[in-house]
Amino acid sequence: DWSVTGVQTCALPISFLALSMVDWPLQIIMSQLGPIGYLNEIMAAYREHGGGVWSSRDKTYKLAARLKLYCILKQVMPSTYSQRLNERIVKTHQLMALELLRKGDKRSSRSHTLKSVRAIPLTRLFGFRWYLKRSAILLLGSFILPLPKVESLLRA
Repeated sequence: DWSVTGVQTCALPISFLALSMVDWPLQIIMSQLGPIGYLNEIMAAYREHGGGVWSSRDKTYKLAARLKLYCILKQVMPSTYSQRLNERIVKTHQLMALELLRKGDKRSSRSHTLKSVRAIPLTRLFGFRWYLKRSAILLLGSFILPLPKVESLLRA
């Protein structure tokens, strides 16, 4: 329940044209141009339905779109956001790996699990140990652990 009003024009990076979402990236870029605020009032309505451009997409499509967004933001945002964006990239790869496991696609799940590990900066391995544990569980799930066990371990 929010509305965005841009009072300042900005040039978006050309890489934004590759994104399947527009509102969220635009708001992030606009936040870099000046102060933003939050009004705790309903100012718009959003109706989800099966024929919607975004809501009709499956979870893997949405996760892939988020991954693309985070990677583009890493290129265009100030370096002060790098650590947070790295965390989002790692976590989104892990969410994608879990969703693919649920669909029975162990090979693609394994690929996203390995990408999650490669996205962790070597200088920050200790800070990402929780993510490393999750990646290890997902990797085992793509080889030998049954899905219920993987989900149980991830919740613990």
